[in-house]
Amino acid sequence: MPPHRQGVSESEDATKDGTIFRKAEAAYNSLLHIVGSPGRYQIILIFLLGLGTLSVTVNDYVSIFYATPPTGIYCKIPEHHTTKGVMPDCIAQFIIELQNSSKTDVDFLYAEIDPEYCYITPPGANLTNSDLEFRSCRGWNCPYDVIQNFTHEREWTVVAQWGLSCEKYWLFTLSLVLYFTGAFVGTLLFEMVTRRLGFKSYMWVWFLISVVLCLGFGFEKAFWLFVLMRFLLGVIGHGLRYSCTRLMFDLLPSEQRLGVVTALAFSSGTGLVVLGMLAYFIMDWRFILYGTLIFSAIGVSYQWTVPESLQWLLSTSQTLQAQQVFYKILAKNRQFVTAGVDATISSTSATLSQAHQSDQTWRIMLRSPDTSRPFTALLSLCFICNMVSYGSLLLLPHLGGSIYLNVTVSGLLEICGVVCGLLLLRRMSLCRIIFVSVFMGGLLCFTAGLIPGGLPKMGTVEITRTALILLGRVCIATAAAYLLEMFLRVMPLSCRNSAFGLYGAVATFGAAVGSMFNQLARFEYQVPFLVFGILCVTCAFLTFALPVDDFLEKPLVLDPEDFTIDRDVNNSADYPEQDEEDLVFEPLPEMTRSPYILS
Repeated sequence: MPPHRQGVSESEDATKDGTIFRKAEAAYNSLLHIVGSPGRYQIILIFLLGLGTLSVTVNDYVSIFYATPPTGIYCKIPEHHTTKGVMPDCIAQFIIELQNSSKTDVDFLYAEIDPEYCYITPPGANLTNSDLEFRSCRGWNCPYDVIQNFTHEREWTVVAQWGLSCEKYWLFTLSLVLYFTGAFVGTLLFEMVTRRLGFKSYMWVWFLISVVLCLGFGFEKAFWLFVLMRFLLGVIGHGLRYSCTRLMFDLLPSEQRLGVVTALAFSSGTGLVVLGMLAYFIMDWRFILYGTLIFSAIGVSYQWTVPESLQWLLSTSQTLQAQQVFYKILAKNRQFVTAGVDATISSTSATLSQAHQSDQTWRIMLRSPDTSRPFTALLSLCFICNMVSYGSLLLLPHLGGSIYLNVTVSGLLEICGVVCGLLLLRRMSLCRIIFVSVFMGGLLCFTAGLIPGGLPKMGTVEITRTALILLGRVCIATAAAYLLEMFLRVMPLSCRNSAFGLYGAVATFGAAVGSMFNQLARFEYQVPFLVFGILCVTCAFLTFALPVDDFLEKPLVLDPEDFTIDRDVNNSADYPEQDEEDLVFEPLPEMTRSPYILS
């Protein structure tokens, strides 16, 4: 074939494939409009599936409450510490105070490596040196068996459990990184599994495994076993989150998917609020993890109610099962069965099946500069936003104020941020909202990084720094939520299925990188937030590579008259593909005005 004819042929094939996917989306949207969009049953299902993602949020951030030692921890001074009888000032002060105190069962104690512990005194001791609280002491491993002699706090953490203080603190940071590495693996693994087995298949098994893992934390005695179980919990948890997210998107037409994005953001914010209140009343890290069993148990109970993805059933030519799911949703929504609906289901199944067989890999986005630029910019924004969002929140143990209040307020701010974003969508394009959110979040984090750290946690300066970080974090989290909507715009229909798992994997990889800053923040109070701020301000300009206010491929719908097609619905093989004359393509009324259903 001549080269010019070959180029024409490839262009015609691409146009034909694009038409197939547009037909498939139009047919599926029209089918969902019959059952109600959204109907009462779909709203209930989105709420139940949101509980599944809420439990993952709790597991993601529960490490905040077992990241630091309990208050009032002191360690014995090692014999090799003294050099010719000379000791640091702050340790000498502690020795004097302890010798004058009523406690005589322990001779020499010293504070933890963080300056915040240098002004904590055991019961009966009073520090007389006002400058002592601003000094830092060299730390060693702490024999935590002396905690019971000096504190009556209910707090008990992983750091205290295995003595992960001072030079061993990097092991705790490693456990955070491995958990989010498991989340990365779980997203990719479930993306491959769900292609063959569906999004609901064996969901109850994964929920039960998560329950067993949470219960297992009460019995393991070795730190390596704890790390392994956290890794597995990351795999299962984020795999379930991926499945729940895909099920939620398949319940609504494409023009209403912003409702799913909002539901996911509400679920994340609510998870933080629940975690903050739960940890306030339960200060033992094991029992905090037991609290997450409530959400896993809810998942086991409601998964029998959630049907398989209607779109997946139609795409895999399981027409009979798709009809059962369709009629179930129709009955729950109290909608009437229209004439010829079986024919519509069968023809939609044939169209979706043909599109499913023509699915392409996300790598085709890298072949052309017109598609590679927005695709690369989107993934870069996803990585940076999730890195900063997770990283800044995981650093809360090193910031000022009450950690319980900070986590709760962060969740409430995240919910408020999503609501403000919905209101702004009436006046601003989505691209501009993402730019403003990322840029402002970066400025706030950078400003917080300019403020010196290591001051008293309840001081005005430290609380102000924490407030700036929380405000910056909510801006970044709002941008990360709406980036999912932008992803569905940027990705063509032909490779959206393959790219969905990649997007989730990039997000979890960013969280893993963000968790590494936990080690740095223990010694450098300003550097992590300066890095976060610079990265966010810089990557905010990547939004100019994204589409401004239009879909790359507008969703289409079928004409209602085409629902009553006189064909044999018992044999869908007779019509593997509808004729193009039977379909009428025209933009939705909402699409001509705005891609959002907000009025």
